[in-house]
Amino acid sequence: MEVLENTRVAERLRTNIDGVWTAYEFSQFFGAISDLYILFGTPIEPPNVPVALEDAKSGNVLRKILLTSSPPLKVNQVRFSSPGFTDFAGAAQAIGHLKDFLLALMRFKADQRKASAEASKLEAEAKKILADAEKTDSEAQKTRYESALLNFEASKRLAEARKLDAEAALIEAQAEKLADETIAGKLRRLSELGYDSEQLKRIQFAALQQHTVLREAIESDRLVGINDKREA
Repeated sequence: MEVLENTRVAERLRTNIDGVWTAYEFSQFFGAISDLYILFGTPIEPPNVPVALEDAKSGNVLRKILLTSSPPLKVNQVRFSSPGFTDFAGAAQAIGHLKDFLLALMRFKADQRKASAEASKLEAEAKKILADAEKTDSEAQKTRYESALLNFEASKRLAEARKLDAEAALIEAQAEKLADETIAGKLRRLSELGYDSEQLKRIQFAALQQHTVLREAIESDRLVGINDKREA
């Protein structure tokens, strides 16, 4: 389904999807992509329009008070299957920032999962070593020295597992920091353009809400990849 005729859209973004989606989750996902595209667009001076708290909670604030000179984000194609994809198209700058943001979130999640998996593997090895040590203790022909060595190896693996668990927690914190810093940078620019503190507060709240939607889609393996297609 082609919907980009006679527009100046310069960039496309494909999100690879998988797994089971509810209609509500799919609508949330499209809303999050749309709102963050607006956030990453080229802003212009704010309108004098009050926004209700309910609108901020739903993300509608970004479509009501955050004005941008970028062309609207278009849905070019959707294939809902497992795996499937959605093709979005919009301004090159906004699409580029959105793609980088999504890729960073996915890298953080991949690194966190790798660290957690390695920690689980080390913990399993440590348990096996401890079981061997107990068996060694019960065998008269084995020395206490051999048992001590096994316990030492188990302790080493458990220490390494704890280190990897800490690394996974750090990666999670880095992902949150990325979102905070990215949104904070946009808010500073909006402040310079004349958005007031109440508008900025509601924009920040809505942006963080939409970031959470995307994080949940990634963590549940429903959003599994990103590709971009640049127009000639």
